Amino acid sequence: FAQAISVSPPRLELDGDPGATITSEFKVTNETNSTATYYTQVENFESKDESGNPQFVQTKEGLATWVSVATSVSVAAGEQKTIPFTIRIPRNAEPGGYFSSIFVRTTPPAVGGGEVSIGARLGTLILLRVNGEIQEGVDILEFSTKDKKRFFTSLPVELYYRFQNTGTDRVKPEGDVVIKNLIGLKAKILSANRSDGSVLPRSIRRFDMAWMNGGGGKEDRQQHAARSTHG
Repeated sequence: FAQAISVSPPRLELDGDPGATITSEFKVTNETNSTATYYTQVENFESKDESGNPQFVQTKEGLATWVSVATSVSVAAGEQKTIPFTIRIPRNAEPGGYFSSIFVRTTPPAVGGGEVSIGARLGTLILLRVNGEIQEGVDILEFSTKDKKRFFTSLPVELYYRFQNTGTDRVKPEGDVVIKNLIGLKAKILSANRSDGSVLPRSIRRFDMAWMNGGGGKEDRQQHAARSTHG
């Protein structure tokens, strides 16, 4: 399925005021040699664990219920089709972050009756910020090396930190991790968030990084970057 269809962009970052209507779009490409019908499904997501992986939940409230999108779309072989959608933010929506995904499925989603719909799906993440007075709060709960090792005589040097977001909107850590040698000279600079990942509200996320080779420039890539599917 991943080779038969593609959805772009992988995520959309939007914002609006309470009571506003937002229009946006994403693209679906049929990479097979025959016309196909795809079905849409909208689900909210939240933080699953400290890895940054999302957990999708079916609910009757929140952003998923504010999204209006065509229930199905027919795409010709090799065609890329634009799928518009609308978000109607309730007037009483609390300021902060709301998160969902519009999935494109190979089979219609099951509706009621306890039925299970089996089929592959691929989606684009929607990261919505409702404007207003947003509560903010962040903290670094832990910063250490792998296995709590303090001295290194050879590479790699593996590090991590755990970032807590107690606010009501997602937060994207920015900055550098500076490694110095025993005499205090700068030995390496690593990006603190090479994967450009976000921390969802009221959650904790672990970010990993590693110094794998010589040199002290920021251009050296992290070998073990934390991956993000909700941004």
